[in-house]
Amino acid sequence: MAPYNYNGNDNLIVEISVTAASGATSWRANDALGIGHAQLLWGSTASATGTPYGYGMHTKLRFNGGQVNVITPPRTGSTAAFLSVNDGQYAFKYNPAQLGTKGTISKLACQINADVATDTDFPDTKIVLGHASATALTTTYADNMVDATTVYNATHTIPGGKLIGDWTEFNLSSSFNYNGVDDLIVHVFSGVGAGTVSCKLVTGSLPSVIYSTDPASATGGASNYLMNLGLSISP
Repeated sequence: MAPYNYNGNDNLIVEISVTAASGATSWRANDALGIGHAQLLWGSTASATGTPYGYGMHTKLRFNGGQVNVITPPRTGSTAAFLSVNDGQYAFKYNPAQLGTKGTISKLACQINADVATDTDFPDTKIVLGHASATALTTTYADNMVDATTVYNATHTIPGGKLIGDWTEFNLSSSFNYNGVDDLIVHVFSGVGAGTVSCKLVTGSLPSVIYSTDPASATGGASNYLMNLGLSISP
């Protein structure tokens, strides 16, 4: 495949044309991300026009030093937490196949679940990164990761004008060197926010988060939620 130089400012169009299918395998898409506008134009191969849909294709792109996005397919619905109107903490587990590369993590982002009319502050936001200590999560937070590193600890502001499905970015105060072999734990703490917007979560089939409504608790409950995550990872 020949490389393509993306400018980082405009929307990227990925056009796929196929002739005759030879099996029942399809490119996965879903309409549950809550983007709020059409992302797909579908039509026959020979047609000059198509029909817009709100579906998003499950596509992974590899940029040289660019952001790695982990957007997991919703299976049983979706919900939201973190940066919400409640205190809480969430320790998410991502596997190497989802992240795709090792390297230095210098920025983190999450996909928001609602429009933001004006600048909205969320105090006491803290993010801790670390390598997973085992393949399965335990309900004790400290037992789930090694080399825990606090990479963000500040009031986070989501600028007004952001729309549902946009990304809110966290410029980390410290970087984290991810080894590309172990699972990555993203442990997020949040205080009471000034608005109702949250980072979007999806639900899967495996326990992927330990959560608690008390940011000071040493333990939490296990669930299948996983946050739609963006990471800037450089070699």
